[in-house]
Amino acid sequence: TRFMGDKAYVVTYKTVDPLFVIDLTKPTEPKVLGELKIPGYSSYLHPLGENYLIGFGEDSVEKSYINWEGEQEVTAYATGLKMAIFDVSDYSNPKEIHSIKIGARGSYSELLYNHKALLFNEEEGIIAFPAIVTEEAGTYDNGVPMYGNVIFSGALVYDISAEDGIELRGKISHGSKDKYSNQIQRIIYIGDKLYTVSDNMIKASDIETVKEEVQFGLVTDVHEYQAYNIWYDGHAQSKGFPTKNGSGVAALMYDQMGISSQSPYKEAAWDFIQFYLEEQEFYH
Repeated sequence: TRFMGDKAYVVTYKTVDPLFVIDLTKPTEPKVLGELKIPGYSSYLHPLGENYLIGFGEDSVEKSYINWEGEQEVTAYATGLKMAIFDVSDYSNPKEIHSIKIGARGSYSELLYNHKALLFNEEEGIIAFPAIVTEEAGTYDNGVPMYGNVIFSGALVYDISAEDGIELRGKISHGSKDKYSNQIQRIIYIGDKLYTVSDNMIKASDIETVKEEVQFGLVTDVHEYQAYNIWYDGHAQSKGFPTKNGSGVAALMYDQMGISSQSPYKEAAWDFIQFYLEEQEFYH
């Protein structure tokens, strides 16, 4: 549901996606002004200007079957993620003017149930969200779509406007699509940079080209650090305890390390150095 002024836009999903426009001028006497029925559903609605809505949800296909009582029933199966733009300037006749389908059955995004996963800037014409995308896998004999294999896990970044529709600007990945800790959870922008955050990494990308500029691995133990060091051909740095200027101290296993007796962090610093020494002893 999305409230805009004295109007409410409501989606109720069974096997199709009825988008209702409801007049709330008299709150005690709501009145349905118009509706639009299309396959799938929109679990999240977001305003685009005054006369348009962005709908995000899943596309679907209807299939009939005989239930255990021998009666025919109709159900719907998701066939992928869907994003659409609705023109609601005519309350009695809402229209879907642009739409895209993303992936196949089994595709998923946190945005389906959590609006905080969305990045949207109308002035910049950009919308982005985390997604797991599957490939088409055909159908069963009864026509029900099969679940596809995962082909992408990361963030999808789109250009969006009521005039030009929805077009993919780029994709951002944090590594292996099969590793849960690499799944991007949030996307923000600061200036001309997009920042994507997962359990293992923070990555900065150019907002226009969506090309990677720098990434920071979130390392919790020496094993992960060594993996990063191999990944970056020995150029990874482990940042230890912060210095006064906030830059941190690079701590590699073969570095000489010392502790200042005047440091308020000397006990923690010793724990840190001892950890590396113990790991080094383990490997040698």
